[in-house]
Amino acid sequence: MVRFKNTLNFILNNLDTAIRFLFYPLIVAATFSNAMTEVVTYWIIALWIINKAVKRDFAFTGYRISRMLFLYFICVLFTTLFSNNISLSYPAVFSKLFKNLVICLIAYETFLSSEWRPQKLFIGLFFFIFLDAAFQYFFGFDLVRKRALDIFFTGSAKYETKRIMASFPTANSLAAFLALFLPVLVSIKDKAFSGFTLLLLKASAFVVFIATYSRGAWLGFLASITAFSLLAKKAKALIIPVIFITVLFLLPHTATIKRTLNKRAVFDATTLERIDSFKTAGRLFLKSPLVGVGYNTYAFHIEKMFKDKNPKKVRYAHNSYIQMLSETGIVGNIFFIIFLFFLLMQQLKLSRLIKKYRDDQAALCYALGVGIFAFLIHSLFDNDLFSLTLSLLFWMSAGIFLSGVDKRLKEPGITK
Repeated sequence: MVRFKNTLNFILNNLDTAIRFLFYPLIVAATFSNAMTEVVTYWIIALWIINKAVKRDFAFTGYRISRMLFLYFICVLFTTLFSNNISLSYPAVFSKLFKNLVICLIAYETFLSSEWRPQKLFIGLFFFIFLDAAFQYFFGFDLVRKRALDIFFTGSAKYETKRIMASFPTANSLAAFLALFLPVLVSIKDKAFSGFTLLLLKASAFVVFIATYSRGAWLGFLASITAFSLLAKKAKALIIPVIFITVLFLLPHTATIKRTLNKRAVFDATTLERIDSFKTAGRLFLKSPLVGVGYNTYAFHIEKMFKDKNPKKVRYAHNSYIQMLSETGIVGNIFFIIFLFFLLMQQLKLSRLIKKYRDDQAALCYALGVGIFAFLIHSLFDNDLFSLTLSLLFWMSAGIFLSGVDKRLKEPGITK
């Protein structure tokens, strides 16, 4: 009995450590399995609830981020009352949105009291992604999920592109993951590895990023890293976009570079499909601009609008923000916009002060902020914020980033 009590006390006293640890396998799971990502996510949430109940610790209710996330959730929940298919909207608000917001809050609180140390995890993970991507390129399928290489033909010119996706469902998903975390990898310094080894790994990650041929992700990455490098007056960081663009222009023989630079090929099948999706989502938004047509009902309405004329079953608008507006309207998105503005303000504060901080954690935090905005820009061209794993990674990253900024700016965000 005494041994049982001691074991129980040991477990309860180390719940914070367990929660913090689980955020690392969560990132790994997101690279290959939705199911595994869900399992780890619910373990984090369950342990956090138990920890709060046992310690009777409710300080999280005073965080600024808690209030923003709560108001965002309440507004979206309110819009479900006007949904055209409440059976689709109401459960999804809890199973998708609420889960992501809770993970954001847990990540913020967890890393407010401890440091986020992803260095060795990212070094190993990116090395494996490179090996998996290389194997897929040469053998036609990846090692983890046996996903086939995406050979893509575009336009009347029949441009052929071999798009790497590794263990991700699509090449664009892999590109979104890399856009989010590549800046973090670039900022990593680890004494356990030589400078040349790390440089080689970072270069390999960029090769994979280019091989996704995701133009939206390229644009997001280049725009974010250029803008924040200029704001932070970090001239050395501008070398990255310069080299990246130079490499693209030195590879004119590749199909997608031709497709990107060729005026006739710019409006190819995928581009035209996105434009049509934007227009359709816009028409859906105009039906109910204030509260939208219903959370998680975009695909339902698309099928009703086109019936048999939508053979590909296009379930997303290829623009996260337009789809969000069409589903939950202005009311459902006002606090999401405020949250994004808050993220931007915090990154701008850090950009102005980054030279004052010499520790690696400040560099990681700044780099994560760059990655978050690269991800958000890519979401203008894809459904990243509607992907189960990518949206979860975004909210998790936002929580980690905000905790890091608050620690560096000595603004814990707690209302006394």
